[in-house]
Amino acid sequence: MTPEQVKALVEQIPDPDKNGTYVNLDEAKVQQIEKVAADLAAGGKAAAEALVDLQLAPGAGDDIKAHYALHRLAVRHSNGQDDKARSEFCQVLAGRLAGDKPKGVKQYLVQELQVCGRDECIPALSTCLLDDDLCDWAGRTLASIGRGQAAGQAVREQFLAALPKARGKARLVILNKLAVLQDPKAADALKRALADAEADARVAAGWALARMGDASAAAPLLQAADKAAGYERNHLTDACLALAENLLRSDKKAQAAQLLDHIRKTRTAKSEAHFAQAAQRVMTEAKLPAVPS
Repeated sequence: MTPEQVKALVEQIPDPDKNGTYVNLDEAKVQQIEKVAADLAAGGKAAAEALVDLQLAPGAGDDIKAHYALHRLAVRHSNGQDDKARSEFCQVLAGRLAGDKPKGVKQYLVQELQVCGRDECIPALSTCLLDDDLCDWAGRTLASIGRGQAAGQAVREQFLAALPKARGKARLVILNKLAVLQDPKAADALKRALADAEADARVAAGWALARMGDASAAAPLLQAADKAAGYERNHLTDACLALAENLLRSDKKAQAAQLLDHIRKTRTAKSEAHFAQAAQRVMTEAKLPAVPS
């Protein structure tokens, strides 16, 4: 299929509704859009390449039909009926992430890979993790792919490999996605991040460890919370409470008791009394004894 044929097919897509979207359409228009998507899918790799070429940076022109056509094609490939065609389509999108397309277009390609991408996209998406403009959507897409058993380990390894090089927004994205994936192999890296130069990264690492319910994180997390001040101290103390509750769910009562009793005894300032009260409430409900000094 030639680029001219792809462009002609895209022009057959009906105009968007009065709000500039493809939400409120009658059945005839829906069917017309699906026919165009089917024809584009039949065009294989060449059609996908040409369709990507029609994507414009935000504000650079009217590409709403091409924009929506790419999305409908991604949705069509996500149905699992032709995995070879799906993989080929995804490889086209992933291959453009290293090219000279505008960041706005690359961001949209990453979003569409979240719809239908699988392990063939992992290497290309991983290169976006250190880009402040792309890391958020790349992280989401990788985490979505990583929830599948087959690709899970590969995704977690990419996050861990990128973490030492990431700074600022990118570092926060990676820490948060490691929390979502709850990879036990990430525990050591997350503990090290509790001493990060950036407070937001320290907080993100604390919450990641809390969500994982790793008993070995109790002491370093508590130490980090005790050293912190202001909002960071509050967030890390909250993370300690969350970790204690997760430890209780896995019947690790001794470790949970250590955390809770320490918070109960040390959060004595008026501004922190609610933490001590929360710790006491959990201890009472779980029938945990006070820890001897």
